[in-house]
Amino acid sequence: MSLIGIIASQNYPRTVSLEYLVVGGGGVGGPNSRGGGAGAEARTATQAIAIGTTLTITVAGATTSWGSNLARTGASSQITGSGFTTVTSIAGQNGGDPAGGTGQNGGGSGGASPTGGLGSQPGVAGTASSITGSSFTYASGGGGGGLNNPGNPGRDNPGGAGGTDSGGAGGSYPSTNPIAGGTNTGGGSGGCQEGNNTTVNGGSGVVIVRATVQAASTTGSPTATTSGAYYIYKFTGSGSITY
Repeated sequence: MSLIGIIASQNYPRTVSLEYLVVGGGGVGGPNSRGGGAGAEARTATQAIAIGTTLTITVAGATTSWGSNLARTGASSQITGSGFTTVTSIAGQNGGDPAGGTGQNGGGSGGASPTGGLGSQPGVAGTASSITGSSFTYASGGGGGGLNNPGNPGRDNPGGAGGTDSGGAGGSYPSTNPIAGGTNTGGGSGGCQEGNNTTVNGGSGVVIVRATVQAASTTGSPTATTSGAYYIYKFTGSGSITY
């Protein structure tokens, strides 16, 4: 090997240590005093990849319909690539009757029940990450929907608060509507108050990667930022990244 080749091999890494956050789509809170939607899966870890590797990024869209308390098809986020162990984060479940949806981070229960799926009213906090350089809690559960309390006039059960940062609050009887899960956070939406059958969206997902090496190219228009020694790429839609 030439002297130039030796210097190049010493100064330029052949692998990249890639940190990632992969968040699926949040669940939808149920209608008519049902539970809040669960937060999605949110997976964080580090993998070493070879220089020249292209990773394909898939980002879950918002979960838009409620039909059962099962996880919705097509609301997963994913990273795949040659030599890379695939990472998939699925959606949180939709809010049940009256329990909240289950998932990595449970949604709040509906106003008629004191317990929810893996959580309770209010919705539980999700997964805190500082991958962007500042802390944010992704994939929190939504709060349960409020209920009229006929046994105690004037003491109606309010909707539950959403989980930290990303979960939507539940609607309160009779007129406060539920809040959608946070966009590109994987948060579950709040359950509807009694008498309201119009549900709101669970939060869309997100994929964020960072390394101390700048990417050679990207597709899908991720937001590129830096923090300290890290080059950070935030995907709010599907695309790819090559190192």
